[in-house]
Amino acid sequence: MVRSIYILHRLRHPNVIRCVNYIISPDQDGTIYTLFDACKKGSLSDIKKDLYTRKLYTSIKFVLLQLAEGLSYLKSMKVAHRDIKVPLILSASKYHL
Repeated sequence: MVRSIYILHRLRHPNVIRCVNYIISPDQDGTIYTLFDACKKGSLSDIKKDLYTRKLYTSIKFVLLQLAEGLSYLKSMKVAHRDIKVPLILSASKYHL
């Protein structure tokens, strides 16, 4: 788990959430506390209804492009995300992942 947090902390890309800081508890249990950038619009689940009801195909295309750019960056950094799903794709602002 510590390795995953370290990897997250070093990633820097506009389409990948930034781990601002982390603290490993000095207790025996080694609990890890993480601080991430704010994603004010929630997840893609929260904005997808708006995307489909308004049929904003250009917005859908824009969202998919951002997702592809973020995944491409992760691949270039040799990082594999093993749990990609709509609720885990976060949005910082309207249609910006």
